Amino acid sequence: MIPWENRKDITDMSLLEKSNVLDATESGSIVSFPGHAMIYLGKDDKTYYCISAAGNFAPVQSSLGEVENVSSVVVNSLDVRRRNGKTWMESMTTVLGL
Repeated sequence: MIPWENRKDITDMSLLEKSNVLDATESGSIVSFPGHAMIYLGKDDKTYYCISAAGNFAPVQSSLGEVENVSSVVVNSLDVRRRNGKTWMESMTTVLGL
């Protein structure tokens, strides 16, 4: 069980600050934004990855509003976009580290 004292609120952090937090976060930790939780997998080169049950998201290179329905458990980067145009990384509010 993950102790609650390892919970970090990253709501108001910049992308650089969130990146620094993830760089110090162990794989297997929980990351979330309102309404969605993911398991953090780690970083490959400069890209952060997670696994989650996703209904839909906009691919990294898509136009604003262009959304793919996936309705599956997926491994994806935190660069994918939500319907509101924000990336998952921008949207992240909480890290519950191991």
